[in-house]
Amino acid sequence: MSRWEEKEVRWVLLLAGSLLAGLAGTAGAADPPAEAPGVYFYLSEAQAAPGDRAVLTLSVKTDSPLKSLSVSLDFDETKLTAVGVRRLFAGVQDGEALPKDIASTSLSNVDDQDGNQPSEGWIHVEIDSTSFDTDLPLRASEEVPILEIEFQVQVHADPGFSPVTFATVGPADGAPAAPYGNSVEFADLGAPAPPAPVGPENFKHGGVAIVGEVGFMRGDTSRNKRLDITDPILSLAFLFQGGDALPCADAADADDNGVLEVTDAVLTLSVLYLGYGELPPPNGVDRDPTPDDPLHCYDY
Repeated sequence: MSRWEEKEVRWVLLLAGSLLAGLAGTAGAADPPAEAPGVYFYLSEAQAAPGDRAVLTLSVKTDSPLKSLSVSLDFDETKLTAVGVRRLFAGVQDGEALPKDIASTSLSNVDDQDGNQPSEGWIHVEIDSTSFDTDLPLRASEEVPILEIEFQVQVHADPGFSPVTFATVGPADGAPAAPYGNSVEFADLGAPAPPAPVGPENFKHGGVAIVGEVGFMRGDTSRNKRLDITDPILSLAFLFQGGDALPCADAADADDNGVLEVTDAVLTLSVLYLGYGELPPPNGVDRDPTPDDPLHCYDY
C-alpha cells in the first residue's frame, strides 16, 4: 500500500470514528419529557382601578389524577404588584376533611430593568401531595378552582388590559438556577416519572383590565345623574359608618378641595334647600377640570 493510500485509509477511519461517536452521543441523550395530555390551566380576568386590588382565580382541569402541579405566571411589573396567593379547595365535597398537600409560593415584584422582563414580575406556586400518599382534590374532567391570586394595580398605571400569562419565568435573586415552568405529576403511573410540562395550547391566560377615570357630576355621590337628598346622606354614611371605597369619590367631593368631609354634605344641602348657588364644575356629567387632586372617579 502506497503512502497516499495509507493516508486515505487513515482519513476514512477517522471519519467513521467521528460518526460512530456522534451516533452514540445522540442515542444516550435523554429525550425531553412529553407534554401532559388532558391537563388544562385556566386563569380568570378582573377589573380594577389604579390603587385598587384585583383577584384572579386559577383553575385546573385534568382527565387523570395528579400528585403534584407547578404553576408559573408572568405579569407586567410596571403596572401590577403581586400581593399574595390563597389556596382554594373547591374540589372537596361537603363534609370531607381538607386534603393534605403542601403549597409553596415564590413571587418577584422586582422592576430593575426597563420593560416587562420574564426574570421580573412573576409568581410560582407548587402544590404537592406526594408526601401524604394522596392525590390532589380535583374532579375528573371538571374545571376546579385551586388558587386565588391577588394583585394591586399601581397608582400610575395607564388604563388598558394588563395580561397575566402562563410562562417560563425567573430566575432572579433568591430563585433557583433553572427557571420555573408549568408542569404536573400524574398519579398511578406505576414507576417514578419526571413532571410532564403542560403544553401552551392548554393554557387560557388571564389579566387585569385597568380602568381609567370617567366623567361625573359634582355632588352626585349616588351616581344617579342628578342632585338630590340621597347624595349628602350617602356621603355622611360613608364618613361615619365606613364601608367600601366610593367608586366615584370625586363626585362626593362637593366643594372640590380634594378631601371628603362633612362640609361636602353641608354644601350640597345648602344648594338643594337654601338656594346657595351652584357647586364647582362639572355641573353636568363631564371630566374633572381639576384632575390633579387626590380623589378620582372610575365608575359613574
